[in-house]
Formats: sequence, structure tokens, C-alpha cells
Amino acid sequence: MYSPKKKRTKKKPTTPQSNLIPSLPYDLLLNCIARTSRLNYLTLSQVSKSVRSLLASPELYKVRSLLGHAERCLYVCINTGSYEETWYTLCRKPDYETLTSSKERKTSSRYGLATLLSVPHSPCIETLGALYSFETAGIDEKFHEATRSYMWRSDWSHCEIGNVLYSVTRGVNQKSNKALKWYDTEEKRWRKLERLVGLPDLPADARVRLANYGGKMAVLWEFDHLIPGSWPSNLTKRVWCAVIELESLNSCEIWGKVEWLDNVVTVPYSYQLAKVLAVTV
Repeated sequence: MYSPKKKRTKKKPTTPQSNLIPSLPYDLLLNCIARTSRLNYLTLSQVSKSVRSLLASPELYKVRSLLGHAERCLYVCINTGSYEETWYTLCRKPDYETLTSSKERKTSSRYGLATLLSVPHSPCIETLGALYSFETAGIDEKFHEATRSYMWRSDWSHCEIGNVLYSVTRGVNQKSNKALKWYDTEEKRWRKLERLVGLPDLPADARVRLANYGGKMAVLWEFDHLIPGSWPSNLTKRVWCAVIELESLNSCEIWGKVEWLDNVVTVPYSYQLAKVLAVTV
């Protein structure tokens, strides 16, 4: 008896599961990532598009807050020209931990700035007031008396850490390097932040920005090697970041210890470091 041959049905290609990591339930994965430092989010974002979507979700930051894992983060704004701005966030570089030799680690940057598509909304964003005068400066709705020998300028940067006002200023000579100082409210004078071993000189014409980074001072500045007479269009500039731990010895002396220092991003020469925001997320 003749029996028709059965038609072979083609197997449909298996599609990946919609879960971020198939072996983990979504809620468990959300809790795991919420307990991870945001400095490592750039590394996690390379796992998959789904993980990148989770890292940007408001739900993740709600869970971080409920678990008590909110942390201080730095957001950096750089002017790219024609009144356009690009925002970055500080993170650890994914490839740093894969370096094995000590020589590779010394020559490689551990931290970097990753580009943001948007700045997260947070009620904890710290902004600095733009009130400038000869004798007072308005900062976070608090007014601090300043000496008459100093004038607040738009290119100065300042922050408040532990109820102490810090600033980066020029000396009397406009060509002298900038210095980190703090304001002594008892003596009503500015004092230099001492013991900054390892921190390079801050050029007089460099843009420097300060921020309160979880009780420590974050210092960001530009540095370039522009040769006099050269055309800057094809040159680049580096943005450096240093995190400084502060120690108050007495009422008239504060020391600074450089915790780490790194070149966090390289940009075209025409770009300018605009501002730095410290955000708790």
C-alpha cells in the first residue's frame, strides 16, 4: 500500500527569552543590580540591551533608595560649541580590571566619563548660586562674608563640605597657578588647603570645577598641550579628575589627601568644561 511521505517541518529558530538573564527572576536581578555601585553601571550596560534599559529605569532607583544603597554620583557638563552641551557621568572603565600587569595598570586610566542621553531628575541635585559681589557670595541660599581682597568671578568654582566653604582661586598675579582654599569664618580670611601631595599645579587659565562628592572634594580641570602658534582645530584637551579626602586638624588648618587622580575624558580642543553636579541617586 502506498503511503505518502510525511513532510518534514522546518524547526523554528529558537528566540532568546525576554528575561534579562534567563536563570534569574526579574525581581531578583533588579535587587542584585540595585546593590551594585553606579560606578560599575557602564560595565553592566554591555551585557545586553535589556540590561541597559533596566539601568535607565526609574524603578531601579526606587529600589536603590528603599534598600539604602543611594550613593553620591558626579555629572559633568561640557560645552561642545554653539550653546550645545553634553552630559557625562563618572564611572569605572570596563577594561581596567582585565589588565594583568602592573605596568598596564599604571599607564591605563581606571575612571572615565560616560556620555548620558539625559540627566536623571533628582531632588538632591546640588546647584550653586550665581550671585557675585565684592563682599559676599551666595551659595545654596547661605551667605558667607568674604574678604575685600577677593572678588568672586564667574570662572571661579566653589562647594560646601561639612559646613566649610571651599574655592579654587588665583593669586594676586593673574599668571600664577590656581590654588584650593577654604574660608575661615572665625578669622574671616581664606586659607590654603595643605598637604595636597600628588595633585599637579592648576594653570591660571584652566577651567576648574569643584563638587561635594560624598564628603570628599571632587576637582575637575582641563589640561592641554597647545603649542604657541599652532592651529588648535585638530588638537585635543584632557579633562582630569581628582578626589580629595579632607581632614580638619584644628580651627585654622585643613589637610587634603589625594585619594585618586585620573584623566577621565579627552575632548576636542574647542570644548569647555562647564559645570559639575553632585547627585544622590
